[in-house]
Amino acid sequence: MAGRLKAAVLALFILVTVAGCGVPTPPVDVAKETALIRSVVSTWEAAVEGYDVDGMLAPLANSFVLTLEEGGKRTTKTLDQLSQELLSDKENQDYWRLNYGYGLDLVIECFVVENLGHTSAHVVNRFSVYEWATGTTPPIGKRITDKGAMEWDLIKVSGQWLVSGMLIYFEPLGPAALDARAAGQDSPGKCAFFDMGR
Repeated sequence: MAGRLKAAVLALFILVTVAGCGVPTPPVDVAKETALIRSVVSTWEAAVEGYDVDGMLAPLANSFVLTLEEGGKRTTKTLDQLSQELLSDKENQDYWRLNYGYGLDLVIECFVVENLGHTSAHVVNRFSVYEWATGTTPPIGKRITDKGAMEWDLIKVSGQWLVSGMLIYFEPLGPAALDARAAGQDSPGKCAFFDMGR
C-alpha cells in the first residue's frame, strides 16, 4: 500500500513538474501577421473609397468602438451607431457618385504595427483624404479635404484579425479643403464630402 502511494505521489509530482514547464509558445511570425493586418486595413480603405457599407463593417468586431477627435473634442460611436449612420447615408452617397461624378481617395501611409502578439495588435498610421466632383458647376477638382492620424486595436478571433477599436484624429482643415466642402454644398442633395459623421 505504501509503495503504491509513493508511486502515485511521484507520478503526480512528475505531471505537475512537466505542466509547470509547459510547451514553449512559438514566436509570432511578424512578417506574416503584419501582411494579414495590412490586408485588413487595405480592404477597409477600398470599402471607404467606394462607400461599400458591408465592406466597411466586415472587419469590425462586435465590441467595436470608433473614437473621433477634432479640435480637442472627442466623440464615440458603437458598431450599431456607425452601421446605422453609414446605411442612412448610402442613398445620398450613391446619388452623388451617379449624378455628380463624386470620388474619394483615402491614402493611408506611415503604417506601423505595434505590440504585435498572437491575438492582439496595435496599428498607427497617417492618412489623407482627397475628394472631387466632376459633375458640379463648376467642377470640383481633386483636392485634400482631410488629414490626420489613426490608431487601430485589433484582436485575432478564430484565425482572423478583427478591429475592436479605432481612433481617428483629424487635423485642422486648410482653406482649400473648406472651399471644396463649401462648393459641394451648393449642389442639390446633401453634400457627400467626407465627414465620418462628425
